[in-house]
Amino acid sequence: MLIAIITAVALIAFILLIIAICVYFPKTKKLGSLQKLLKAKKYKQLIKQCSSILQKNPGNWRVRYLLGKAYLGENQHNLALSELNTVSKTAVFDSITSEIDFRNILSHLLFKFQYYDKAFEELALLVKLQPTNADVFYKIAHIFETNNNTEKAKRYYERCIELNSQHSEAYAALGLLRYKNHELVEAEKLIHEAIRLDAENATVLYYSAKIAASKKEYGYALSTFEKASKDSSLRAKCYLEKARCYFEAGDTEKTKYECERCIDIAKENDSCLLYARYLLATCYEKERRLEKALEQWSLIEKVNPRFKDIAQKIADYSDIEQHDGIKEYLTSSHQHFIKIVSHVTDTKLNLDVISQKQIPEGVVIIAKTRDTKQWLNVRTRTFCLYFYRTDNLISLPDMQNIYEYIKGKSIDQAYIFTPIGYTKEAKQFAENRPFELYDKRKMETLF
Repeated sequence: MLIAIITAVALIAFILLIIAICVYFPKTKKLGSLQKLLKAKKYKQLIKQCSSILQKNPGNWRVRYLLGKAYLGENQHNLALSELNTVSKTAVFDSITSEIDFRNILSHLLFKFQYYDKAFEELALLVKLQPTNADVFYKIAHIFETNNNTEKAKRYYERCIELNSQHSEAYAALGLLRYKNHELVEAEKLIHEAIRLDAENATVLYYSAKIAASKKEYGYALSTFEKASKDSSLRAKCYLEKARCYFEAGDTEKTKYECERCIDIAKENDSCLLYARYLLATCYEKERRLEKALEQWSLIEKVNPRFKDIAQKIADYSDIEQHDGIKEYLTSSHQHFIKIVSHVTDTKLNLDVISQKQIPEGVVIIAKTRDTKQWLNVRTRTFCLYFYRTDNLISLPDMQNIYEYIKGKSIDQAYIFTPIGYTKEAKQFAENRPFELYDKRKMETLF
């Protein structure tokens, strides 16, 4: 009886072994042929064969992994990322080495497409699997820096340099962080070392230009950003930084050009797209082209309603767009603007215009009460009228400067006009002093 049972068990085991051989070896052979195609860089053929297999067996993660590598070979990185993301959910790796290879590829793609949260998860695994990989520490540092966690970013950049003293990008990134923290001497040393190691590295050039821009060395910054823009992964950022340089230098036309270059190529999930739109809107606002500015603010609002002060900008200017008088006040040419405010002074406030003076934010008019010779006991009063077209609220320092001016010129009263508004401190300062404040609502009534 015992012999019969042993014989039966042995027979079953033999049958299962035969089945396994019949199933496994053809698959192994097929997988081997696919790997040969990958090694021979016959990517198109590999893609075709892998896709055919996956139609019948979509759960075969090994074939899907090879398909992802084939897409990488064809520079179709978005398709490669899609396949490798699927692999990560089902793969059971044969060895630590194969898992390390996979996670390095996946983390690189996630990092490239700025899926930083998912990239961080993969990199955190790699730190345990591969604790001496300097590039892993560099990428983690970059993610911390993007999330404004500068202290952790510094520590990881430093660890990267400890592991690889030739890592030029880590030197450059750490140099910029040191510069932002006002550690100027150390920052310069790090940047110089980065350039010494790799003067043609686009990331190094980008960071070097960022430091130059922050020092207002715009000539070097602009030319270096342009060099760095040859790297497609940095191109949108470089155009944005060039726009910022031109804006700081007061060149609105070139600022707009660089903003538009950035917008044309930036991806939807790229933060530099929002900043480029905001800077472009700021240029339009300064030029009094409010329809164009509102268009950019509205596009930003759809993506991030809390971005900077766009909610307030849209609230301020949307109402103005509906009021023709205020719209003309804000959008007219300088010469026409002088005529508008002079007309308001004359016909609405019933004052004689004595002089007009252009200021960066608008026009200042000195005016007096109408001729009062027939009323000998009435003193002629002098007024100073500030008509602002500034993009910002009128602040306390603005009011203090005006007050000192009218005291020095023996002016009886100051009228301040701005459709944007006043800070709380400015309003408090105006109380019990010779000021008449006109905000948007009062100006709409006056106009």
